[in-house]
Amino acid sequence: KYFNEKNKKNFLYYDYPTDYLEQINLAWNLDKDKYIEFFDKNFGKIIKTIYNNNNYRIEHIFLYETINTNSKLTYNLNSNFHCDNDFPGGLKVLIYLCDVDEKNGPFVYKNGVNEKKVIGKKGTSIIFQQNNCLHAASNTVLNKRIAISYLIYPSLRSNLNYLKDKPLNVYCLKNPFSQNV
Repeated sequence: KYFNEKNKKNFLYYDYPTDYLEQINLAWNLDKDKYIEFFDKNFGKIIKTIYNNNNYRIEHIFLYETINTNSKLTYNLNSNFHCDNDFPGGLKVLIYLCDVDEKNGPFVYKNGVNEKKVIGKKGTSIIFQQNNCLHAASNTVLNKRIAISYLIYPSLRSNLNYLKDKPLNVYCLKNPFSQNV
């Protein structure tokens, strides 16, 4: 009832085609404490190094399941090469939660004119600048691909406080360059 024409401007709104929703299951901002702890333990030092030994803030956590519904080539919006339109300075970390081969939608990026597919075992991780890296999800031909994606930003805050229930229509809650709160 909130997504009528009058209220669209008050929410982050994506008008996904119906067939896209039949091919992708998406969940976000799940049990954040658990996923943030996992991320800090496994990627914290790497990300701080990338951000010149500064802290970082996890802004969004997305869990994707790309489904093949017909045992044929499954094309969806993520199959088009694109750069994301997030705030500058962000990074994405994509982690495969299942083995990914040529047939279940590997991440692909362009290196000049060459396309590079990232296949790998469960746990394979890709760190990239989503605003500058032309990327896509390959078509899913068989099975499905399950992945988790973290959107992170640098922060000058030494102590970060995450809200348990972040409103869905809010992108960034705090200025990362303000004083600690």
